[in-house]
Amino acid sequence: MKKKYLFFTLALALLGGGSQPLKAQANAKYVSKIGAAITSMAALDGLDGIGTSGATVLIQNKNTNVGGMYLQQTGTNDELVYATKPSKKREQAKFVWLVKKTTNGNIATYSFQNLLTSGFLPVPIDNNTPVKTVNNTAQNKGAFSIECKSSAFYITQNNNTTKDNYGFNGHGSTFLFWTPGSAAGDPSHAIAFYPCTVSEGVLYTVTTKMREENSTTEFETRTEEMLSGEIYNAPAVDLKKVVSTDPANVNGTVLNLTTDKTIIAYYKYDPTKLPFTTTTVANNAFAPVTKWYNFRLNTNETQGYCLYDDVTKEILSNKGQANVQGVAAGLFAFAGDPINGFDIYNKSTGTASKLGDRITDHASMVAAESGIKWYLVRNDEPGWNLSKLKTPSGNCYLNRRTSYVGYYNSTSDNGSRCGFEINTYDITINATGYATFSADV
Repeated sequence: MKKKYLFFTLALALLGGGSQPLKAQANAKYVSKIGAAITSMAALDGLDGIGTSGATVLIQNKNTNVGGMYLQQTGTNDELVYATKPSKKREQAKFVWLVKKTTNGNIATYSFQNLLTSGFLPVPIDNNTPVKTVNNTAQNKGAFSIECKSSAFYITQNNNTTKDNYGFNGHGSTFLFWTPGSAAGDPSHAIAFYPCTVSEGVLYTVTTKMREENSTTEFETRTEEMLSGEIYNAPAVDLKKVVSTDPANVNGTVLNLTTDKTIIAYYKYDPTKLPFTTTTVANNAFAPVTKWYNFRLNTNETQGYCLYDDVTKEILSNKGQANVQGVAAGLFAFAGDPINGFDIYNKSTGTASKLGDRITDHASMVAAESGIKWYLVRNDEPGWNLSKLKTPSGNCYLNRRTSYVGYYNSTSDNGSRCGFEINTYDITINATGYATFSADV
């Protein structure tokens, strides 16, 4: 009995018994190659598998409203959306569609099936109704016609019903069917197909511990799944750059993985990533070379430039570019850093005043000792907002309030989006075509 027990325990030890089991690595489909955009019906119909199991493609909406984003489905019951194609090949798999051609006499129709969820695009539904895929049944799987014009594709459902001629459309990031769908040449219906190759590989977990330079503690930890042979890039951090890694020199290089991996990335503040060049103030004077900017709120409008009003001491926000260029009251400079905040100066008031609060909901130039520190916050444009709180909360973002600068509680509001334009009157173009900045103080 003792011999059997000894053999059993030895076998357990050899198999890993009594300790944590080895992690099972997952397999995942990934896009290993993306071809050039198809530009003709002949090229589409010539794709491998299009007449049998289906050809693998990415579907890009050419509608300018969605910025050329790609059709994806993240889960079986999720609505279809357009999104920016991710850079990582394994994340691109949810953007892959199988397009299959069926011919009945002289009539050719095409179906579209998502690679990961196996759902099909359905028979079109009413305008403005978000679309979900369906299973493979005759009554709800869409059969579409495709037309190519000027290298763009136009996809419609021609089924002789009240929904006849509904086609692909992009409305924001939402995928919709819309009528008339066959308007070949209408950019809101234009589609591009990119043939792609789908492969399968083992995924490994790569953990990045993110630290400030010379620190031993993390300010953040991120994990991602990677395939062996992919390029590792340390996570991007606003206004910071990677200065070193442990193991050394792995950032931007190919990782040949056989197991999960942990990397420490060290960061430091990078002033070159600021949307403006900062100045310094000493002895009530600006640095010898100080760059002045026309400051703009609501970068989607032409009348969002800011101008200091010496009567009210407020900042007006309804001016055109011509009102602020070369005008001292329309020029602003920034001193500080993103950690401790920025002081904002107006050229007409000099170092004696900083941007702050004078009355409720009105940003004004106030005595320097009463000025507010301002913090850059990334928005979804991508672009920048300025918050009067280091940890944003409530109405803290500078915002264009019709004619004056006030505050709002959202980074996505157009009125909170900041633009920093170097004062062109301070730029000289030299003989070689390069811009040089004058010491304008």
